[in-house]
Amino acid sequence: NTGQTYLLGFSTTEERDELHNRLLQLNLPNLVHHGDQRKEIRSMTQRWQEGHVTNFEYLMHLNKQAGRSFNDLMQYPVLPFILADYTSPTLDLNNPKHLQEPVFTHGYPGPQAKRALCSAVRDVEA
Repeated sequence: NTGQTYLLGFSTTEERDELHNRLLQLNLPNLVHHGDQRKEIRSMTQRWQEGHVTNFEYLMHLNKQAGRSFNDLMQYPVLPFILADYTSPTLDLNNPKHLQEPVFTHGYPGPQAKRALCSAVRDVEA
């Protein structure tokens, strides 16, 4: 596994669907088929809460589910900065002084969008 990714563009949805079907027929060992997105997010969230996946893996999964990609700078994955203390030799993550509210990127459009985002997250969790 080289870790390489590719961004493919198709002239028609038929071409896209044909390649997708051919890939599914190959029975690739590392192919991840996306079915029910809410179920996948719930499953990954549970695995993360139980410590089976790292924070980075969890955030990358959420970014992938949101359609973000390293191949498109306009939709690059989002990783929040949540630490407030960068000087202590150890961090107590239960101490609110060591954490901050996740910072939105420069594209953050304001409080109304934040409410919409929080509502969408609640819908997925429901």
